[in-house]
Amino acid sequence: MANAKWVAKRIMCYVSDHINCKPSTIQSRMKRKHKVEISYWTAWHARHMCLENIFGSFEDSYRCVPELCRQIKEANPGSIATWSKEGVGEQFTGLFVMYKASLDGFLNGCRLVIGLDGTFLKGKYGGMVLAAMGLDNNNGIFIAIYVCRNECKETWNKFLEILAPHVTQEEKPITFISDQQKGRKFALLL
Repeated sequence: MANAKWVAKRIMCYVSDHINCKPSTIQSRMKRKHKVEISYWTAWHARHMCLENIFGSFEDSYRCVPELCRQIKEANPGSIATWSKEGVGEQFTGLFVMYKASLDGFLNGCRLVIGLDGTFLKGKYGGMVLAAMGLDNNNGIFIAIYVCRNECKETWNKFLEILAPHVTQEEKPITFISDQQKGRKFALLL
């Protein structure tokens, strides 16, 4: 019986050309090309090994977050890119990104309405992306994002605490639109 490492070597080129291929496709390809029957889980593990070889590991990506923030600030002066970690193992807890162009668009004539929403990340560690969105006078989108472990009152408050000083520079009130799920029932201290 073939192991995942052996299968990964034989499907590497195929996976790099077909990133979204399914384990069942790999199973049939191995049977057709190499006359070898493999289990669904062997195909799944082999695909995972190929993707990690192509894109790197999730752990390596999290280690690159400080460098990502530095490069965002360097390439886009005036942009806000900050990250946080906590706990004994200093685990990643959040990443906030707002580009200077988005901030300028908001401050220079954006409609004073900000929509708040969150979406799930589908990866090894999961997580959420929280977003603040608005339209400027040219119907361009202002956006700030916060990548975090989960969607709760604490993460929404952290996101808004980082966002607030940058969007409340005028004395005009800002209207927030939210579907009030999972922690978005908060008192806005903007």
